[in-house]
Formats: sequence, C-alpha cells, structure tokens
Amino acid sequence: MLDSNNDLKNELEMLLSISTQHIFGGIILQPLNTNLNLLEENLFNNISTVVVDREIENGLWSSVVTDNFYVSQKACKYFKNQGLKNVIVLTNQIKGISTREQRFSGIKSIYY
Repeated sequence: MLDSNNDLKNELEMLLSISTQHIFGGIILQPLNTNLNLLEENLFNNISTVVVDREIENGLWSSVVTDNFYVSQKACKYFKNQGLKNVIVLTNQIKGISTREQRFSGIKSIYY
C-alpha cells in the first residue's frame, strides 16, 4: 500500500516508480489527481486498474464510486432532524476532488 499524504508530487513519483515494477494482480487506485491521461496512456496500459472513489472523465479504467451527494444529504437531514443547527466541515482541499465536491454539495443542500 502506498500513501501520497495528499501531495500530488508524491503521488506522481510513487505511480511512476510502481509503473516499472512487475505487478501480478492489478492496481486499486484512489488518486488525488483526476487528470490521469498521462498515467492511463503511458504507465498502466497493460495492468488491470480500478479507480476507487474518484470520478475520472473519459477514463479508460473502471471505477467504483459512492453517491456522495445523497449520503451527505441524508446524514445532514438526520442531524437537522435531531436538532443540530450548524455543521462544520473539516477536510483538505475540496475543489478538484469530485467526491469532496459532491459531499459538500450534499451538506450545503441541507444547511446553507
């Protein structure tokens, strides 16, 4: 397991390093960067790859995502019905990370 620690440079360096290794099964990838054209076309074109919890536009790889808007909205409806009037969102950067953007939109649909 590799962890880029939310650093795009680290992520790219790690992905470049594993692209040269012989991988038997495949890769499950949860990238920070959703512009993966370079990786798809050059690095992992012969390795089975699945992207988890990121929506990649026009991606060559399969992806598995949750309905982040609905789940966040449902949680916030529950909180609001329990009498909670305010919500604080603690996260890393939201912009550019599709799942975080969707979650935040679900929260805003109830609280803002």
